[in-house]
Amino acid sequence: MVKVFYADSRAYQEQYSLLDLLAKLPASMKERAFRYRFPKDAFNFVLGRLMLQRGIRDFGLSPTSLATLQYNEQDKPLLPDLFFNISHSEHLIVCAMTQLGDLGIDIEVIRPMELEHFKSCFTPSEWQTILNADNSLHQFLTYWTQKESVIKATGMGLSQLNQVILDISDEIRLDGETWYLQSLSLREDCLVHLCSQHAGVAVELIDFITD
Repeated sequence: MVKVFYADSRAYQEQYSLLDLLAKLPASMKERAFRYRFPKDAFNFVLGRLMLQRGIRDFGLSPTSLATLQYNEQDKPLLPDLFFNISHSEHLIVCAMTQLGDLGIDIEVIRPMELEHFKSCFTPSEWQTILNADNSLHQFLTYWTQKESVIKATGMGLSQLNQVILDISDEIRLDGETWYLQSLSLREDCLVHLCSQHAGVAVELIDFITD
């Protein structure tokens, strides 16, 4: 089972101050939250951590686990007994978590973009598919969220996006390992993809409401 929490930060900005939400988290989260230049990004960070805190409880782990969060060389947050990944785009946040193995999730709000700026992230075949699609933006964001979810699951860097080669299959082979992609139907204004180590893993989508 993979739990995926999601939220729209605009609703929280209308109801809470950032300090109100931070009061629900370990004190160590405050410094990181205030590194963000824009309030929207700070709210997204805090909501992601609140989702993680809820998941820790739902999976029956110690409520103090969040305070022991560690970061690897790529600044990826890690917990010893829970695999998780957080993504946000504009005002939307998602947090996926499981105890089955590594996973990655990516969300992108559908909005106008200069696609040419990202051509180097795709193979020639993928780029041609984007250009030939009835809706090039939608195809671009589909590929982008798929690639990003793989990058996050495997720990590869963003500079390696063009090494994640997509085809009609939902399976990705990298360094002898197989990863599986799933499209998640969240809202009409965004695209979301999940990458995990298990084919057809059950996913529970949860509209997040803070305690």
